[in-house]
Amino acid sequence: MFLPRVCSNVCFNVCYVYALNVIIMPLKIETEAIFHDTISASTLVMVDFFADWCEPCKWLDLILESLEKELPSGAQIVKIDVEKFTELASNFNVRSVPVLVLFKNGQEVWRMNGFLTKEGLLDKFESFSRET
Repeated sequence: MFLPRVCSNVCFNVCYVYALNVIIMPLKIETEAIFHDTISASTLVMVDFFADWCEPCKWLDLILESLEKELPSGAQIVKIDVEKFTELASNFNVRSVPVLVLFKNGQEVWRMNGFLTKEGLLDKFESFSRET
């Protein structure tokens, strides 16, 4: 059985604990201020603009959850519900979902509508983490 608990990481992710295994889930943003703080504070942040009714978004969730464990140091994934944050989605020209946007030091450096495989996304993180 999985038991939810608040992670002791700075990002306050909800973790699920099964015996000694900890699975860190992508951070689901609850306020616009937290979103702006997160993309400014972290070196690399991939933002997943999603909707609960979107089937491809649900498929992407599985990929992002497994990717979270292999991210370069300092990188993270956050999720933005476009129905809850319509103005934020509009500000980033999100017209369909899912949309992935990668930020480096607060600046947008890559964007894609749809999704890639876990390996493709990890390559994106690694390529942008090497750039200075």
